[in-house]
Amino acid sequence: MGGTQHGTCEDFSIELILDSDESEEAIVSLIRLAHRMCFTEYALSEAVQISTSHHLNGSPIEVRWSE
Repeated sequence: MGGTQHGTCEDFSIELILDSDESEEAIVSLIRLAHRMCFTEYALSEAVQISTSHHLNGSPIEVRWSE
């Protein structure tokens, strides 16, 4: 209450799990676009390390940030 404490964020993790009949390539493009359009993720990425994982139909998929 005396203003001597402050909040911090040391890291942030995003896990996205999807079920879809779309191709993996289409899902990867959609995920890449979603990451680029997320203002919160961008703002946090400038301040803390962010880890991400993506799953499609129960299996992990790799999504590179740019292609």
